[in-house]
Amino acid sequence: MLAPMSWIKRFTDINVDADKYCNDMIMTGSEVEGYTKQGEDINKVVVGRINKIIQHENADRLKICCLDIGVSEDIQIVTGADNVFEGAYVPVALGGAILPNGLKIKKGKLRGIESFGMLCSGEELNIDDSIYENAGYDGIMILKGEHTPGMKITEAIDYDDIIIDFKTYANRPDTLSVIGLARETSATYNLPFVKPCYDYDENEKRTSDFVDIIIQDKDLCPRYIGKIVYDIKIEPSPLWMQKLLSAADVRPINNIVDITNFVMLETGQPMHAFDFKYVKDNKIIVRRAKDNEEITTLDGKKYKLSSDNLVIADGEKPIAIAGIMGGENSCIYNDTKVILFESANFNSYNIRRSSRKLGLRTESSSRYEKGIDPAACERGINRAMHLFEKLGAGKIAEGMCDINYADVNERIINVDFNKINILLGQKLTQSEMKGILKRIFIDTIVKGDMLKCTIPTYRSDLGNSADIAEEIMRLYGYDKIPSILPSGKDVMGGRTDKQKNIISIRNMMISMGLFQSMSYSFMSPSDFTKLNLNEDDKLTNAVKISNPMGEDYSLMRTTLVPSMLTSIAKNKNHNISDVKLFELDRVFLPIDNTADKLPAEIEMLCIGINSNDEDFYTLKGRLEVLFEGFNLYNVEFLNTNIPYLHPGRGAQIKYNDKILGYVGEVHPDAAENYQVQGKTIIAEINISILICLKLDKICVNPIPKYPAIPRDLAVLLDADQNAGPIISSIKKIGGSLLESAAIFDVYQGSQIEEGKKSVAFSLVFRSHDRTLVDEEVNDKFNSILQELEKTYNAKLRM
Repeated sequence: MLAPMSWIKRFTDINVDADKYCNDMIMTGSEVEGYTKQGEDINKVVVGRINKIIQHENADRLKICCLDIGVSEDIQIVTGADNVFEGAYVPVALGGAILPNGLKIKKGKLRGIESFGMLCSGEELNIDDSIYENAGYDGIMILKGEHTPGMKITEAIDYDDIIIDFKTYANRPDTLSVIGLARETSATYNLPFVKPCYDYDENEKRTSDFVDIIIQDKDLCPRYIGKIVYDIKIEPSPLWMQKLLSAADVRPINNIVDITNFVMLETGQPMHAFDFKYVKDNKIIVRRAKDNEEITTLDGKKYKLSSDNLVIADGEKPIAIAGIMGGENSCIYNDTKVILFESANFNSYNIRRSSRKLGLRTESSSRYEKGIDPAACERGINRAMHLFEKLGAGKIAEGMCDINYADVNERIINVDFNKINILLGQKLTQSEMKGILKRIFIDTIVKGDMLKCTIPTYRSDLGNSADIAEEIMRLYGYDKIPSILPSGKDVMGGRTDKQKNIISIRNMMISMGLFQSMSYSFMSPSDFTKLNLNEDDKLTNAVKISNPMGEDYSLMRTTLVPSMLTSIAKNKNHNISDVKLFELDRVFLPIDNTADKLPAEIEMLCIGINSNDEDFYTLKGRLEVLFEGFNLYNVEFLNTNIPYLHPGRGAQIKYNDKILGYVGEVHPDAAENYQVQGKTIIAEINISILICLKLDKICVNPIPKYPAIPRDLAVLLDADQNAGPIISSIKKIGGSLLESAAIFDVYQGSQIEEGKKSVAFSLVFRSHDRTLVDEEVNDKFNSILQELEKTYNAKLRM
């Protein structure tokens, strides 16, 4: 924000140069981008008094002016201007001066007569009527009143203000105003702060007799104040107001518009003035726009609105986009006689979203989107009415329509002054703390070790004791913090076990030929439908984001599958035939199935493969390598029925009683919903559980002394029978004599009856304390076969 120092000085009496002021404000927490000085491009231009005018002897249209410029002798300057006269005070550019337009002034001769400079017009000095009255007149700029010859022209016309460029923090909307910056200035220098004047007299007509104000969406507009001013006189605003507005980079227009802009810059409260004759049915309705409703704004552009936009409407149509810009018929005309002044408070999130969606950002919206104090509405309207009366711009109707649903009460924060000293590393007394807080208008009552702080309504950024401690420290002075060498024992830095395990998993995946994918931690509600999940599935109970970037990012994700399928689809669209990705990140699961509490953050691994050379078993093999890296060897792959996996082609992964995740082929419908072409295999593993199950001790068995006895077992099973439970049964019956059991062949064909399949198992028997004999092995083999026949209706294949 651009803030003239002369405007700030209206509220607090500072007397320091610009460099010191900027440095001091930075040290107390106000960020300054820099500053400029008005008229700094006007050099060697002084005030001259025309003592005598002589006609040029060689040119009828030229005159010789003898001027007093504060030196011992008058100088002469030849000019062709016809508005100069003896006794006039004029700007004189001396030899060597360079004017703002780049013109270099040199001593020379005009028609044989020496001229030692040039008399300047307002245009040549880049000065218009908003800076000095009649500066834009066609001719030499004539100064009003008497001035000291030789003084700088910028001082004579009061054009030497310092313009400070402040950067406003997102959490300090109160400093997006001259008054807010003046409060910070008074706190920095511990100077008195003078409040602006809000007094004014009202006339016999009542505002309520003119207009009826209705707020339909109080969540988006917690407060709206309207006030009527009638018998309006449209004219230029006074020069002092125009100069301040111009210095703040706002173009003066007329007294009505200038008052609204002046109040916005001074108080931080945006305002708008409606020509009341264009307000249909004498009603102001604050409501959401209707879908596809249109409005043409003051800049002449037409916008199509939606129910996400808040509008100010009359009885027929929208007349302004709330908090952003007024409609084309809401401007002030030369024949305007009655004005409705608006001073309102709007929801900052809604203004930000609407401004971005419409591509329309204004001084008003930039303030609203940071959050404005609802109590500022009344201060803003009262300040505007005071200026109205001061400028004699119209008659002020009695009363105002104030529809208020906002909390405008001051908040209380109780802090322990001992904890503040511990936090700051200082030894400030309660009295010192109270004095510092008083400088920023925080009334403080000391009760024992506690400070009861009453927070002004405009300080929405203060919410706890840490905020109070920060306020105390920035005004006490960061430079007063003593430099102390750190103490303590030197320790070796390193990663936690969890970090080491995650890095290990990442390296494993990369070594297996997979590429890491990264995505946002958000998901869309439509992802649940795309994954064929119904409302009863626990994954659909996601945490909603209060201020999402859009509908597609409105939930915290409960699974990595949507982002993985999206990544695969993008790669396939770029003609990458073999897509092998993994993502190692967190999902967010609500605690106790409620979205009110902070969610549990679970580390997950998702693997997605879309390749002609890969299938369920190759991915299953990768997972087994992963589990073996954590010393987990008896992991089971059991049948599962997950909606977004192909029926019969998915497996739940289980170790003892813990479910590690799942692996399977993506259901064709889910793949089509994400526009993924070709067969896709996916797995999702709970890394948090996997790390907890990791066995740090590795068991090493000696090389067997006794020979192994291998046996093959081929049985006929039902085609839909999973082999996992059968292997478990084989190992259970085989007991300690069975060293290993594995499938080496599965066959379905013409030699096998329909609905059946042949599964061949390789069994290895061995004892660690003796050589087995055939009778022992045959007994175990027959017991295994009997169990399979009894439990799984298996038949020995001959």
